[in-house]
Amino acid sequence: LAAIALTLVTVLLIKHGKRRYAWVTAVPLVWDLVVTMTASYQKVFSDNPVLGYFAQRDRYQDAHDAGELLAPAKTPEQMEQVITNSTLNGVLQALFALLVLVVVANAVFVIARALRTRGPIATTEEAYAPSSLVAPAGLFATAEEKRLLAEQDRLADAGVR
Repeated sequence: LAAIALTLVTVLLIKHGKRRYAWVTAVPLVWDLVVTMTASYQKVFSDNPVLGYFAQRDRYQDAHDAGELLAPAKTPEQMEQVITNSTLNGVLQALFALLVLVVVANAVFVIARALRTRGPIATTEEAYAPSSLVAPAGLFATAEEKRLLAEQDRLADAGVR
């Protein structure tokens, strides 16, 4: 999730013409991708049953087929549950890693297009508009904030937006 969020912010910075600040999110993004993709690869493809989901699944399936019980399972049903969970975890881990890579690949294309245009590019985000909502800035409203809240309530009761 961090990689997706950092990717989004990096793309937005570049699309809005703030390229000189993109490194602030791009550096942690690269680190996050290296770490999480390495861990995902190890969790999915490791031959060590302590580390890899599918290796664990195979170990428990072989023991289950032989009629053995491996800790922490105490019953054949618990062995089946470990097999199911390991399989599901491996599939979900691989799927999520793939989805992150798709998001990052798409971001690379958007960033390349933005860099070629030299300046901010059109976005689908709404333009900045100051808020007309009134709310206390802290835990307790100041006298001025109380006055503004009362005025807002009065206008709302009168049907004025």
